[in-house]
Amino acid sequence: VPVHPGTATKMVHAYNPETDTWTRKANLPIGRRNIAAAVVGDKIYVFGGHLGYVEEYDPAADKWTQKSDSPFPQLTNSPGVAVINGKILVCGGSLTYEYDPVSDTWTQKANMPTERSGLQLVSFNGKVYAMGGITLNDYGRNV
Repeated sequence: VPVHPGTATKMVHAYNPETDTWTRKANLPIGRRNIAAAVVGDKIYVFGGHLGYVEEYDPAADKWTQKSDSPFPQLTNSPGVAVINGKILVCGGSLTYEYDPVSDTWTQKANMPTERSGLQLVSFNGKVYAMGGITLNDYGRNV
């Protein structure tokens, strides 16, 4: 099993391509790694990081707010996320949940056919595509 040395960080920076500069922003409330993030409206939502916490970042206020925790442990390690119809699809393990940032609620959706983490999700033409990742029962094998 690969070892990932280092300490999870709370640091957040914003990149401005017009000035080619990075600016320090408000720290994550808890240091995390292996996270996934998605944007809905004018807020950024962070999932995973070996924790069930979901946090909302407001760039205009430079402030974090804790939201409803994820309903299952597979979301805590390197989940995949994608936005579709104003909601965030979050996949981890074989489970799939939809997070509604307006109501701060979770709804279970159809399981993925392959159990994995570290995958990438992308939404395109009304569908969400799951790509890559690693199996959870064989850490080193590519999916």
